Amino acid sequence: RKNSHDEVSELMHSFADMVDGLKEREKMSGVLNKVVSKEIAQEILKGDVHLGGEEKVVTMLFSDIRGFTNLTQNMKPHEVIELLNTCMTKLSRAVEDNKGVIDKYLGDGLMALYGAPVSFEKSALYAVISGLEMIETIGKWDQERISKGLPPLEIGIGIHTGAVCAGN
Repeated sequence: RKNSHDEVSELMHSFADMVDGLKEREKMSGVLNKVVSKEIAQEILKGDVHLGGEEKVVTMLFSDIRGFTNLTQNMKPHEVIELLNTCMTKLSRAVEDNKGVIDKYLGDGLMALYGAPVSFEKSALYAVISGLEMIETIGKWDQERISKGLPPLEIGIGIHTGAVCAGN
């Protein structure tokens, strides 16, 4: 009974509120995992995210497709999206397999962080390994593309390590 105020009723209402809260948290977690890395989503859900930031030494990796405008100017929009999705999936895998976190996608490129939000030793080494894996992965994909009569892709990669203000 909704209007009842006995102990069992209060327990039932508390339990229902807890279930609603867990459902909401699961929904938020699902959305966050689609737009940020698992590590960042966990920090946000823990409630440990504060405005401002802290100074950290972080390695950043930037990668983009060279000559993207010329490559895609005569393609249909869905073909451009398919190209970007396939390419970014391949590049992202190299980042995530080497302790990197995708910070953002920038049109035909991406920005990844190593050592933020969670610091770890040899973050620069992992970024370089990611870059080398990206080059190898795109090289293999280019062989497939050429065999289908498609032009090969070239990517550019930039890596830098330095002090940043990491946070919100």
